[in-house]
Amino acid sequence: MIYVHVPFCRSFCTYCGFYSEVCPSGAGHGRYVAALRREMALRRDFFAVGETIKTLYFGGGTPSLLSAVDFGATVAALRETFDLSRLEEFTVEVNPEDISRGTAPLEAYRAAGVNRISMGVQSFCERHLKWMNRRHNVSTAVGAFNKLRQAGFDNISIDLI
Repeated sequence: MIYVHVPFCRSFCTYCGFYSEVCPSGAGHGRYVAALRREMALRRDFFAVGETIKTLYFGGGTPSLLSAVDFGATVAALRETFDLSRLEEFTVEVNPEDISRGTAPLEAYRAAGVNRISMGVQSFCERHLKWMNRRHNVSTAVGAFNKLRQAGFDNISIDLI
């Protein structure tokens, strides 16, 4: 398994203990992707010869904050560095509000071979969402789920607290 941590968020949620930095504008994303590429080069021989990588997981933070270009460049570097030919599951964590903004991320995910989306809904109760400092509401979460389905994703998990 390869796990790629994307440590950017638009804001901090009250419950979260994962490392992240508030970086809503994308200003540091390109530098981060470049650093990931350097790290991959250093880890080129991390996996044993013949070892099968079956899972690739982008978590966070908020991976759906990466632009389609930055996401694509990261996946391309992973494919250049590691043998992902036997990949069975490729997951990206997303937030509902990022999915609601447009189709570019979904197209990038499909083009990269993502076959599972993990969406951080956290609750279907408006009061709880506000307390958690989530940026979406229930309607946005439901709309994002429907948009994912319409884009052809049939393996979608929803995180609930």
